Amino acid sequence: MICKKCGREYADDMFNCLWCDAPNEHHVPPEVPETVDISEVLDVQQHVDNIILSRIPEEHRELDEEGEAKVAKHPAGNFMWCAAILGAGAYAIFLVPFYVAFFHRKEILKKSSMLKFIGAYVSSMAAFTILMNILDLKKLIEKLPLHGNSASILQAFTTLVQALVYLLLCGYTSAFIMKRLAPDYSAEDYAKCSKAATLFAVPAMILSYLLEQYIK
Repeated sequence: MICKKCGREYADDMFNCLWCDAPNEHHVPPEVPETVDISEVLDVQQHVDNIILSRIPEEHRELDEEGEAKVAKHPAGNFMWCAAILGAGAYAIFLVPFYVAFFHRKEILKKSSMLKFIGAYVSSMAAFTILMNILDLKKLIEKLPLHGNSASILQAFTTLVQALVYLLLCGYTSAFIMKRLAPDYSAEDYAKCSKAATLFAVPAMILSYLLEQYIK
């Protein structure tokens, strides 16, 4: 390529002249989008929602405009802290739904049943657990050509990330099901039950952990 500005030669695939920095009119750099919508590439939340929704009783899946509005304004929001805290303990997949259903039993029983809540939670978390086992990152790490302590550090980090993901799923799944099975929950009543459930979640989590150690 001969530069039109300085007349010197440079490689055809360069964006600018090597000598005077004049632009190469025959080699325009590709346009880069200003923003990248990650949801278009990996719509993780939609996949998670679909898994939980498929486990909820059919009569609670399809909602009209009024139902959608109730879900959007539900006091549970998108996360239940008591479920996430208890999820850190042993046997969480079985303890969490009974624990949450117990503290919110009055409202759940108005529109649904305790078994529906427990069944939807257990089957949803079981599905997530199976997926996490299929995507076994530890085995993938073992196949990487890592040396020294790199593999151990990466495995420890992966274990931590998987644990955090599991806790987030506990809180998110509980809130998602609660919004569907108890759509008319008042903010005041929910706040009272939620505070009590969160307060007792810490000792409950510790007890479940001690129980696991005793059984071992």
